[in-house]
Amino acid sequence: MKRFLKRWFVPISLAAVIVLLFAGAFNLPAHAGFGDFNNYDSGGSDYGSGSSDYDSGSDWGSNNYYSSDSGDSEPLTGADVLIILAVFGVIGLIVFMQMRKMKGQAGTSGPVKAFVREHDQTFDDSIFPDRSAEIEKCIRETDPAFSSQDFTAWVRNAYMQVQDAWCKQDLEPIRPILHENLYNQTEAQIAKKKQEGLVNALESIAISVVRPSFLSRDENFEYVSVYMIATMIDYQYKQATGEVVRGNKVTHWELSYRLRFQRARGAQTISAGKEMTHTCPKCGAPLDAGVTVKCPYCGAIITTSRNNWVLSEFMTVNRSMKDEGISWK
Repeated sequence: MKRFLKRWFVPISLAAVIVLLFAGAFNLPAHAGFGDFNNYDSGGSDYGSGSSDYDSGSDWGSNNYYSSDSGDSEPLTGADVLIILAVFGVIGLIVFMQMRKMKGQAGTSGPVKAFVREHDQTFDDSIFPDRSAEIEKCIRETDPAFSSQDFTAWVRNAYMQVQDAWCKQDLEPIRPILHENLYNQTEAQIAKKKQEGLVNALESIAISVVRPSFLSRDENFEYVSVYMIATMIDYQYKQATGEVVRGNKVTHWELSYRLRFQRARGAQTISAGKEMTHTCPKCGAPLDAGVTVKCPYCGAIITTSRNNWVLSEFMTVNRSMKDEGISWK
């Protein structure tokens, strides 16, 4: 046995590692929803709020990983053969279980749950209190027309528009309400999905909670962070064939988000009955009426909504988040 371990331990271990890595590839998180946040893990939330880039390449050197320390070789005994078969039998079982798990996540071929809550409501409530009244009072000091009720209604509508644009893989209709950085980041994610031939479908979206929780401002901008809970059917399919490859058409996912909006400091909410001006806020050039997303003179991205807010951050809630409170100086 000692000679066997000395002779076969390294090659068997290497084979096990390679096969386990291969098996793990079947269980990489596949994110979905605007920003790619749902990992379709029906076992519960892992509080992973960011998209991940997985490097599947491996660099293998040409070095010999093992060598015999003596010139003589010994034939395998019956015990040796049994041990080798047992090792690879265990490895094969692991691969089989991983593949079966992956199959259960795609389409409706495996057992699925009707409802999955991907967040901890107790944790969420502890760091996202409803500060609608306080935030409205602070903003009205410089913007008398601001209303928390109108703002949250606009946030609901903006969220639905954003998810619709994500599913259609076309951000142009919502460009006026997206911060340029978020637009560029999401555009790159959509380009990747197009390259992979995948489409993310979101159906039966229902928003149950929208509450402004954080407020701050600096020398240039004002920021409001909104806590949101939304439920939806979420799955991905191949555009060419319609085959569902992640998620399913049955499960309703409940996700919690933190949406951060910003606008220029001192910006004013335009009342519904008041005519909106159409000039570039950066260079002052006149613009065509209606929704103009880019100034033809200076290239600035224009926000034409009545409250001037743009979505600058779109994240699912995670354990690293804290109660930021109100900082209005």
